Amino acid sequence: EVCPSEESSEFFLMDGSFEESYGLVKRALSVYQAMCRKVPPDEKYLAYRLFIAKTTKYLGVSPTRDIYQEAIDTLKDKEAARICMDFAKMETELQEFERARAIMAYGAQMADPRRLPEYWKSWNEFEISHGNEET
Repeated sequence: EVCPSEESSEFFLMDGSFEESYGLVKRALSVYQAMCRKVPPDEKYLAYRLFIAKTTKYLGVSPTRDIYQEAIDTLKDKEAARICMDFAKMETELQEFERARAIMAYGAQMADPRRLPEYWKSWNEFEISHGNEET
């Protein structure tokens, strides 16, 4: 609580790892969630990626939807667009093509084509693979 946010990520990682090894998974995931909220803005993207990966490992992919949405709301545009790409990929793997399309459309608002061309390439590939005549 009194640790400066700039130096807190190491402590959250150690605490989360300890809880995974010797405690409860629910407690470990709450540590990673707290990490996402406490670390400085330049570390939030990696913190959310870790939290999503750990949640997927222990609880499956469905519970990650809320985490993805929180990350998109919290992160800067470029990082939020990258999270949108990951979120859409996860929805595609679940055969939720309309959800994936809506996520890609939402993320496109944050993805500058000059700075994030991989976003637009990813969306184009998605539409080629899963699109219909309307899209």
